[in-house]
Amino acid sequence: MKRHHWDESQQTIAYGSEFGVSAILQDEATIDWWLDVRVDEGGWHIAADVFRSDPGEDGCHKIAEFGDRHSLELEAAIRRRSEAVTWLQSVKIHL
Repeated sequence: MKRHHWDESQQTIAYGSEFGVSAILQDEATIDWWLDVRVDEGGWHIAADVFRSDPGEDGCHKIAEFGDRHSLELEAAIRRRSEAVTWLQSVKIHL
């Protein structure tokens, strides 16, 4: 029987959550606003995107991107998260 050695140096652990809100338009298109908060050994990552899915379309396409913002400190990550939420609230959707 072959034994396997657990090597913690080769493991990556990340924790995160995604938060989303969807709206179905009168023409049955869907708009999705997403906020992604993750933390790993490299720090905090905050991302926000807006997607649109049109009737008959397979999947969705990104219509606006806040980008991935990185912070080493929790306080800075909280500020970045607030910036991302403000950005999501300000995105103009062209119908």
